[in-house]
Amino acid sequence: YRIAQELVSNALKHADPETIRINLVRKTKTVVLQVRDDGMGMTHDQFENGNGAGFSNVNVRVAALQCKREFEKKHEQGTLIRIIVHPKTENNGL
Repeated sequence: YRIAQELVSNALKHADPETIRINLVRKTKTVVLQVRDDGMGMTHDQFENGNGAGFSNVNVRVAALQCKREFEKKHEQGTLIRIIVHPKTENNGL
């Protein structure tokens, strides 16, 4: 929940989107959170090295849950960020 909240908050603050879509999909034993906006977009470098509090919070939570992050720039505008949660292990407690 907090990861989705932070990604939406960041999009609203920085991307100036008209639309933000949030999808939560279960695929077999994997859960995928997708947050897509149609705003200004960001570069892969900004995604990987973002030094603001928002991405720091996301990165801490992703690391704690042992999730995988994916980034995709959508054409000239927009960004798609996926958080992929794999099946329960001893370490992630999901």
